[in-house]
Amino acid sequence: IAGLSGIEEKVEDLTAKFTETNEIVGIIVRQLDDIERKYNLSIDKISETAELVLKIAAERDKLDSAAKSTGKKSPTVSETEDTPEERKTPVSKASLPSTIDALMSNLLSLVTPQTEAKDMAESLEEVRDELTPMITVHTPVLFQFGKKARELKSYPPTATLNENDIASLNKEIKSWASKLKEIAKSS
Repeated sequence: IAGLSGIEEKVEDLTAKFTETNEIVGIIVRQLDDIERKYNLSIDKISETAELVLKIAAERDKLDSAAKSTGKKSPTVSETEDTPEERKTPVSKASLPSTIDALMSNLLSLVTPQTEAKDMAESLEEVRDELTPMITVHTPVLFQFGKKARELKSYPPTATLNENDIASLNKEIKSWASKLKEIAKSS
């Protein structure tokens, strides 16, 4: 009987270790999936960039040959590119709640298991920065955007949003949206 209880303890110990190993393997597999996804995105971006460089080089050659035939100096790259300054038009008080809705629904659309924590953090900061000039009164809600962003930035580089993050972000973003709309209506 003593031998059986010893075997039973060893089986339970092995079962616990097997469960831990499965969890670790699951984490590693998710990280490898993230790495593969990033690798594929990088390859796509490199291909797009190479195509763009070839296109620019071909256009430059056309400009040079056209300039030689007319005897004029070809325009520099800075002359050929249009760089209009983008200025944001001030948001009127009447459209502010709908702007808040749009920004918040955009944030909510990012709350998925595939979204990386650092990308979500950057999006939170961008929305906070867009809202800051629109909201004329002081509100702790904007501080909460930054606080959540800092929390997400502390995750490992390739970490994606987990179930707890998704649940808390959905809840917080909806809460922030209603508070910001109230502030916008009262100001």
